[in-house]
Amino acid sequence: MCLIYFAKKINIYYRDLDKFTKADAISTYIFILSMILVLVFYTKQYYIIVKYDLENCEKEYSNNSCLKTEMSYIIVPYIGIIYSFFQAIYKGTDILAFLANCICCYQPVNFEPTSHSVDIGQTTIELSQIK
Repeated sequence: MCLIYFAKKINIYYRDLDKFTKADAISTYIFILSMILVLVFYTKQYYIIVKYDLENCEKEYSNNSCLKTEMSYIIVPYIGIIYSFFQAIYKGTDILAFLANCICCYQPVNFEPTSHSVDIGQTTIELSQIK
C-alpha cells in the first residue's frame, strides 16, 4: 500500500490521480529501477573506455591538452546516450502500463471514497430554429 501511495505521489506518467492503477505503479518502479541499472552499468563501462583513451593520449601528448580535448568527447556523448536511454525506458514503461490497463481492465486505485462525484441526472435540450 505504501509503494502504491508513493508511486501515486510521483506520478511520472501524469495520469489522472482518480484513474491511477496498479499497472501504473508497477511501471513507475520498473522505470526507476531500470534508470538506476542503466546509469550504474553505463557509467562503469564508459569510465573504463575514457580511462583507456586518456592513457593512450597521455603517451603522445601532454596531460593538459588531452584533458581539454577529451572533455568534449566525454561529456556530450555520455549525457546524450544516458538521456536517450531514459527516454526509451520511459516510453516503453508508459506503453507497458497502458497495454496492461487495456488488456486487464484495471480499476483505479482509490484510497478515499468517491464522495466528491456529481450526479448529473437527465438533461433535456430543446433545439429551435433561429430565423
